[in-house]
Formats: sequence, C-alpha cells, structure tokens
Amino acid sequence: MKEYSIELKVEEVKVGEIFYEIRQMTTAGRSKYFKAQNQGIEVRLMDHGDKDEKGEPELRREIILKDLEGAQIELLCNTMFLAGEGKSRPVSREEINAWPAVVTEVLAKQASDLNGLALKEAKLEAEAEKN
Repeated sequence: MKEYSIELKVEEVKVGEIFYEIRQMTTAGRSKYFKAQNQGIEVRLMDHGDKDEKGEPELRREIILKDLEGAQIELLCNTMFLAGEGKSRPVSREEINAWPAVVTEVLAKQASDLNGLALKEAKLEAEAEKN
C-alpha cells in the first residue's frame, strides 16, 4: 500500500530584507495557475507550404506564447507567503510586480520545481519540437 503525506513542502527564501516561504500548491491553487497559464498560450494549425502524398497541405501545430507574465505571477501568488509567526499571508501581485524581473524569474522557477511543474513544461516543449 502506498502512503501519501498531505503536508505541503516549504522552502524559505529572502527577497531584499524580507523572509518568505515558497510552498507547494493546493489543488485549488494549481487549478488557478493552470487556468492563467492556458490564457497565455495559443495553439494554432499552420500551413508551412509542405504537401502530403495527396497534395494536401500538411498542417503543423504552433504554440504561440501570448503572455506568460500572468502565469508567473499567478504561480507566485499561489505559492509565496510572508514568513514568520502570525505574519503568514500570500504575497500580493503588487509586491511581485515591484521586484526586478530576474528575481521574479528565479522565484517562479523555484516554485515550479517545488510543485513538479517543470516536468509538464518540458513535455510541452518536447511536443512542440516534434511538430
């Protein structure tokens, strides 16, 4: 029999002089993240001029990234919390938007790794390369 823990994993980080926790998402938080991520991606069938054996155009899927900023912010809003006794609250969009982009990028990668999202992104990229 397999046994699963329902305790969320936590990693501590410091941004500027403030301590935060990056936590695993709950199911509800993960759904919000996926919804935001899907709004930033569009998949289209495109004709690149190639023809099949019947002379019909071969259509290929292209993934168009419209806006991944919303997905990154949604990820951080669902995983980052102010650390400390009695201070635990989610980080606001305003706080995240005030940080340098490079900091946001690194934190989003850490949150993605902690939540097992990097595996799904790698599969999406591999699928895009096939087509």
